[in-house]
Amino acid sequence: MEQKQLGISSEQLEQDMIQQKPFLLFDLRTKESFEKSHVSGSVHAVCDTNAKEKILPKIPKNAKIVLISEPEEYAKEIAQMMKSFGLDVYFLIGGFSSWKGNLSKGDTGKMILADSLAQKLDDMFLLDVRDREEYSEYQIPGSVNIPLGELFDAKTISSIPKDKEIVTVCPHGNRAMIASFALARAGIESKTLAGGLAGWNQVLKPVTVVKEPVQIIQVQKVGKGCLSHIVESNGEAIVIDPLYPFEKYIDIAKEKGFQIIKVIDTHQHADHVSAAKDLAKASSAKLYLSKYEGYVFDANFIGDADQIQFGKTVLRIIHTPGHTPGSLSYVVNEKYVFTGDILFVESIGRPDLRDKVEEFTDDLYNTLHNKLLKLPHNTMVFPTHHSQDVKPIDEAFYSTIEQSKKLPWLDIPKQEFIKKVVSITLPRPMNYQKIIAVNKGELGLKKSEIPDLEIGPNRILGSEKDMIKFYHANFLEALKERNVDYKILSPVSKKSQYIFKNMDKTKIKELCSTVKDNLCFLIKDDDEVLFFIKNSTGSNREMRAICTNSETIIYSKSLLFNNYWSNESIGDSN
Repeated sequence: MEQKQLGISSEQLEQDMIQQKPFLLFDLRTKESFEKSHVSGSVHAVCDTNAKEKILPKIPKNAKIVLISEPEEYAKEIAQMMKSFGLDVYFLIGGFSSWKGNLSKGDTGKMILADSLAQKLDDMFLLDVRDREEYSEYQIPGSVNIPLGELFDAKTISSIPKDKEIVTVCPHGNRAMIASFALARAGIESKTLAGGLAGWNQVLKPVTVVKEPVQIIQVQKVGKGCLSHIVESNGEAIVIDPLYPFEKYIDIAKEKGFQIIKVIDTHQHADHVSAAKDLAKASSAKLYLSKYEGYVFDANFIGDADQIQFGKTVLRIIHTPGHTPGSLSYVVNEKYVFTGDILFVESIGRPDLRDKVEEFTDDLYNTLHNKLLKLPHNTMVFPTHHSQDVKPIDEAFYSTIEQSKKLPWLDIPKQEFIKKVVSITLPRPMNYQKIIAVNKGELGLKKSEIPDLEIGPNRILGSEKDMIKFYHANFLEALKERNVDYKILSPVSKKSQYIFKNMDKTKIKELCSTVKDNLCFLIKDDDEVLFFIKNSTGSNREMRAICTNSETIIYSKSLLFNNYWSNESIGDSN
């Protein structure tokens, strides 16, 4: 490729900068040379294997890029390589020494640590620059999604608020850093979230829930919805389901003036790496694990009816299978129960992650009805996860046995419960098989690899609302905003009426029992029919959604819809 096609002169580059044309300016010299002196508005960049594999494919094709090196040959070589990715890239003719315009010193990359962001989240404008599909999977609450490629559009840039500090976000910080450079070229200051979403998932926030007779501190992994707990009695503490970075628990113990003497897990986790083994070692504490889970490393193995003493308190163990075969729940002072992934604030645990869903669902029902729900009604329930939909109580996530009894699906017969739970197919946690192998002790893992392994949405909870959100892509929110008339026939029970919160209840009816097992949702507006078929009685229990504008299908489904609608009373589902 000819130099005139790839090269840009110092004079032309300076003219483009004066005219505020959008482009990215990457300085490929050494970090030391860059910090000593660089073209104003440029950023230091390294073109290594990581950049080629992870960064270059994500750079939008509509972004003009100028590379600087000294001499020019290296920038020219990299420009030719980047051109093969379809990028609009140029190199500065004559290299850095040819530049006659403004120069700057120091490192221009402005970063914000995840811990700092967590402390002032409400004051920030979080700009998530991932693709829309990535963003829909999981995101930091309150963030706004503008894909990186759209930041090179002047109209999009003008829509970004100027009255808040801007933080750019992506999985690891690479695209976010490019976004910050693009914003800087437009005169907008911003910071990049250090470590990206992988780093955000490692933030731990301690919240004191109970102060006496024992002290209970809930340690929350804010980016993942994971919960762990420290229970302290008379200066001695036990840590339940510790998370990485485990050093946080040691810092809390030092600050509060107690000693961690025992560390326990409720089960083998599938969505995050357990820090129990490392925390026990670092704090010289004893490690306790379920004897039913098949760990392949040494620990103090415990089971049903065993007890653990710490301080002046006794922790009683209940074998509570259903999420995993060896799940344990821990009762402290007969007032508090730590339920792991069996019972949550708003839902019940998933029985499908070990590929024995029918067997585990039977166990789940027995655990809930014959063990946990038989505890005193005022027993406080502390789970190991929460969803974004759950509102905290004084910053903490917990419930009571009395409240748990009111959850959907816990008032139906066992066989109906099993059929209903088994019929649901939810996406599994990212990397869950590898995480299980790590937690079991079958696979080694470097600490530096944990953030990448844990990245992704929380997919441990399995509530009716979660199922609807997954299959129906937030269509309820969209319906509320539409101006056309609509009606909904739904199999959702009275206990699940919160799904239709703030909707016109006269437009919602409950499907009759003769069809609800096989027809999950049927929605009708003026022009289209959208129906969801759930074959829960056959061998194939997958759900299918069908949206059509075929006149023949719409006519037949409209007849079906109107027939069911006329046989039900307004508000039956509420």
